[in-house]
Amino acid sequence: MSLDWNATRVANFDEGTQEWKDDVAYFCFTLMAIGVGSITEKNLGDVYTRIKILHAINGPLRYHYDDETKVKTPVYDWDFLKSVIGYGTNVSNETFGQWSKRFAGGWSKEWQARFEKELAKAKEPEVEPTIA
Repeated sequence: MSLDWNATRVANFDEGTQEWKDDVAYFCFTLMAIGVGSITEKNLGDVYTRIKILHAINGPLRYHYDDETKVKTPVYDWDFLKSVIGYGTNVSNETFGQWSKRFAGGWSKEWQARFEKELAKAKEPEVEPTIA
């Protein structure tokens, strides 16, 4: 199934800058990552919390880069979230517990696999080169 988004219910969408509209267009991928289908006043805090968790672990999900200062400014902050109330996608909603379990489970499996790969490498016998 394709990922669809809809910003027709976002107040003043037509008045936004092109940069803001581009950020809004990419926001559907963030909602997919955090298991949320739409932005409402009621779920704003939950959405913000999930984004901050991903940001803390992986860095900003989307940012603007200033060439002069070499600073990355995260796009999906509290003000951005308030500006997109009404935004919707076809993403299935997950409770915070469901999302946490999916996110932590996937992350844990990834790091466990890396550990096991390194452990297997360490156990391989070293083969001395033969001189002919």
